[in-house]
Amino acid sequence: GPHTLTLTGLPQDGIAFAISRQSIEQPALPFSQGTHAGRRVLLGDPVRRSDTLVRSASGELDLTFASTPAYAVLDLGRVTHGRLQAEISGPSGTVLDVGWDERLWQDRRPLPYPGSFHPEWNQTDSWVLDGSTRSIRTIDARAGRYILVAVWGTAPVRLDKVRVFEERYPVVQRGTFRSTNPQLNRIWQVGVDTLYPNMQDGYADPWRERGQWWGDAFVDDHSNRVAFGDASLLKRGLALMAEGFAAGRPVALAPNGAGNSMLDYGMLWVQSLNDYLQETGDTHVPSELYPVLRNFIAYLGTYENRAAGLLDTPVAPWWQTAYIDPLGYNDRYGQSTALNAMYYGTLRDAATIAEEIGNTGDTSAWWAKADLVKQRINASLYLPDQHRFLTSILNGKPINPSPHAQAWALAYGVVPDDEVEGVVSSLKQLISPDPSRPNVEIYGMFWILEALGRTGHIQEALDLTQLYYGRLLNLGATTWWENFTANTRYNNSLSHGWGSAPTWFLTTYVLGARRTGPNSWEVRSNLAGQLPSAGALPLKDGELVATWSSTDCAGARLDLVVPSGSSGEIVLPGTDPSLVLTLNGTIVWHDGSPTVGSVQKQPDGIYLTLESGRYSLDIARRCYHTYLAIMR
Repeated sequence: GPHTLTLTGLPQDGIAFAISRQSIEQPALPFSQGTHAGRRVLLGDPVRRSDTLVRSASGELDLTFASTPAYAVLDLGRVTHGRLQAEISGPSGTVLDVGWDERLWQDRRPLPYPGSFHPEWNQTDSWVLDGSTRSIRTIDARAGRYILVAVWGTAPVRLDKVRVFEERYPVVQRGTFRSTNPQLNRIWQVGVDTLYPNMQDGYADPWRERGQWWGDAFVDDHSNRVAFGDASLLKRGLALMAEGFAAGRPVALAPNGAGNSMLDYGMLWVQSLNDYLQETGDTHVPSELYPVLRNFIAYLGTYENRAAGLLDTPVAPWWQTAYIDPLGYNDRYGQSTALNAMYYGTLRDAATIAEEIGNTGDTSAWWAKADLVKQRINASLYLPDQHRFLTSILNGKPINPSPHAQAWALAYGVVPDDEVEGVVSSLKQLISPDPSRPNVEIYGMFWILEALGRTGHIQEALDLTQLYYGRLLNLGATTWWENFTANTRYNNSLSHGWGSAPTWFLTTYVLGARRTGPNSWEVRSNLAGQLPSAGALPLKDGELVATWSSTDCAGARLDLVVPSGSSGEIVLPGTDPSLVLTLNGTIVWHDGSPTVGSVQKQPDGIYLTLESGRYSLDIARRCYHTYLAIMR
């Protein structure tokens, strides 16, 4: 019968639509509605058919469509970058559309092509059957958690041996983490599961744009270190980024930076270059890229306010100045605490690189400049009566403190020792207690956790992790999202590697293990509320395996398996006069002093140097509450 269709708010280039009825005959369906596979899968609302049969065995699916049009939705369990393969048979002229997406539209089906408003999304492939049995495979790798299989034409159609082959960077998970808290264990592993689709020929989101933005890569690489221990992808990314720098001006993503130039992403490139140097011992790459590094440091200097001695960035689009965090709007401009804290850390890392490759002139100049920047941050941006840093000074006007300003200052070691506790307290007060209304996004959470971990506030970091990331688990996340509320916006990714900071944090600060060289390591604990945990840290030639367990009210035990050819240090606080350390049955620390030569007291703690082998370290301290009870 007659129908009236009214459209309002049309885009300038029009909108494509189609009307169909089930009884339409071949060959009119589907090509009369266009050869655009994505538009075909938008037609109508799919309904359940009792005559579509699914059989699963040995990791394969068999699908039988007894009538058409018909569809099936496959749930892969997490976002996957890969290809679908199957053996298909059906009448000649039948059309098969296969599309991928990260989410279900209205909890019903994926939208591999969400429509003309999102023309950049079209993760759909098509085949026209010729009446014979064929083996088909997705032409280009796709990404998503859900796969829509739609069949148009004459039935019956069979898809046998349906499989999905994941394509990812060739790494094997070598790192592990487990604790007495199942939720934290899940959070650690979801970070690893997020890395899989985000590690291809570069660090890149597999669904949204496949662009290697260096802020994303910086966080991804930290998690890679504790999960896979690979440095080759970092090496490749550093070179790709360096090729995009022009006369010192940085690029934010490469290759094909498309005019993006962000100071903070450039500074993270320098920090990643130093990370690569320290973890691999390879001086060739830093030497080769050193001219780019020198030009970039000089370029940063052009943003300095000479009177203030700090970077002073103009108000402009973030892709031309700095990003900091999706919610760090005010931290991007003026004399920003967060940006200048990064500047301080970048100068220090640049000086370290210069020293390692023998450029002593740059070393001394950049160390001196770093010290000056730190002094100026504390002199100009710190409010001692509030124990808070201003967000920024923009055009002479102070901008009220933000959580980013406190976290970045703590994470890069800008805060004077006697002010650390006050600034940590301010940071905790400033962070939103409601994870559904965050004021720091999932990207910025890396620096929040680093700030709390670096200052020994492990429990506060764990509470925050469970609050924010636990909410995402409750919402069904199996890979970490681009933002904490990405489920409310279609064009936000649900598989963004920059959300994997807890994986790095849990290994580094809860297990306490970090790599300090190709085959060197450090296990550090502040012993205050040490969470019973166990895990493995990848090294060049094996894995360091550490297990923490509780022994009594104040004691702990650390069991270590140190792989052949490696060496490292256990670092513990030495402030408790009752502390007794027993290594493999021999007392090595007693009455505030070492009893063997492999143990040393240094300003920041007690250092136990170990070579390859198996060790059990018993840590005994006086139980003060028991002692007081006896005294009473």
